[in-house]
Amino acid sequence: MSLDCPRLPLRRASGTLFFSLVAVAIASAMACTSESVLGNHPAGTAPSAPNPTDPIGEQGRPIGEQGREEQGDASGHAGSETPDASSPAPHVVLVRAGGLTSAVVRSDGSVVEWGGTCKSLFPPGSMAGQGEDVLCEGDLASATAPPRQVAGLPPAVDLALGSHHGCALAARGTVWCWGANGYGQFGDGSTLTLRTQAQPVPSVSTAKQLVGGADHVCALLEDRTVRCWGRNNRGQLGDGTTVHRSTPVSPLGLSDVAKLVAGYDSTCAFLAAGVKCWGANDFQQLGQWGKTESSVPLDAVLDFTAFDTSIGRGHACQVIGDGSIHCRGDHTKGQLGDAKASEVGGNSASARPAELALGGSHTCALVHGLKANPPGGFVHCWGDNSYGQLGDGTVVDSPSPKWVVADEVAVQLSVGLNHSCYVDKNHDVWCWGFNFYGQAGRGYTPGAPQYYQVTHRQKVSGLK
Repeated sequence: MSLDCPRLPLRRASGTLFFSLVAVAIASAMACTSESVLGNHPAGTAPSAPNPTDPIGEQGRPIGEQGREEQGDASGHAGSETPDASSPAPHVVLVRAGGLTSAVVRSDGSVVEWGGTCKSLFPPGSMAGQGEDVLCEGDLASATAPPRQVAGLPPAVDLALGSHHGCALAARGTVWCWGANGYGQFGDGSTLTLRTQAQPVPSVSTAKQLVGGADHVCALLEDRTVRCWGRNNRGQLGDGTTVHRSTPVSPLGLSDVAKLVAGYDSTCAFLAAGVKCWGANDFQQLGQWGKTESSVPLDAVLDFTAFDTSIGRGHACQVIGDGSIHCRGDHTKGQLGDAKASEVGGNSASARPAELALGGSHTCALVHGLKANPPGGFVHCWGDNSYGQLGDGTVVDSPSPKWVVADEVAVQLSVGLNHSCYVDKNHDVWCWGFNFYGQAGRGYTPGAPQYYQVTHRQKVSGLK
């Protein structure tokens, strides 16, 4: 069953999307199921018109580091680089919100993350009632630590953060992963391992775009084919099975792919004349398939000429050619918006390009202002507000958009399952929402009132 889709007069700036975690108790500590999500697609500036034959263009390399050489030895491991004392200090150019963590890419290609990490992994069957999920025992000490640079990486241009892992797209097309590897997210043939230093995915060397969900990763290669790896319980890898894959596999029947978009446990490919999707489809948000999931790519209802597309856990939204936003899927928390959402961005004639970012049950949009120079934008959010995801100082759900940023300063936006972040014109990062492991930028402070909720945006320190 599909739901009516509200239309909001916005335009596209770029697309990103990402998602977070669900906490459960393990002994006296806290653990998180890998039912977390991140849907991300590349950042970039809005095209003047959609180009269905190549909607990525250079957006697969969003940071302006496309020509940078990777550092490393013949084995592919990252080496060291002596800083040039005359070079300016690196600044933040991109933020991604994940599950236990959030992270940024800086102008020198370095990656800095903050939030919690996993102390250990518990495979299915380790404890009563666990089911098929691999559980992560969160390390609360890491939640109070300052932001840390990810070791072992060559200069990066984009990130895909999952529930407990991270992967980076390097400037020369390799992919590097770290964190928790419950289902093969490292892509190197291993599972149930933890890694603090990034290592390359051995068989991926020509990637031009990287996306990911809660526990799966997909790369679009230079030859316009796709490789996916990681968790596959809902068919999100598209290889015709529901078997987890610790090495990259190819979704069936895909070629000449122009762009990828991933949600919590689903993936979509934009082709020259249509969109194919696979994975979870519980609310028919991706297509009228007559079933709640597919392990092979199927025709989707998404518009392949859309300026921007973002997929959450149970809903999907697009900015189409007339500047309006069309959403479909789960509306239980108001995440599809109401009639008042049409006020976001003003009238369609004056609206500037917008960026969509979908969480588990909330939606955010970055709307570029008309006066800011250089361009900056407003941020509005609507839907689930259980942990302050709407940034309005409350924990009350709302189908009407709430102002998070009203002063035309935001330039790039990312949303996790229950927390969100943006980069402003001064290269500062601001976050709000679910904060149990410090992923919204406030250190873990047990006993403090609502320490796990950040209901107003706050600046993340230690990133410069």
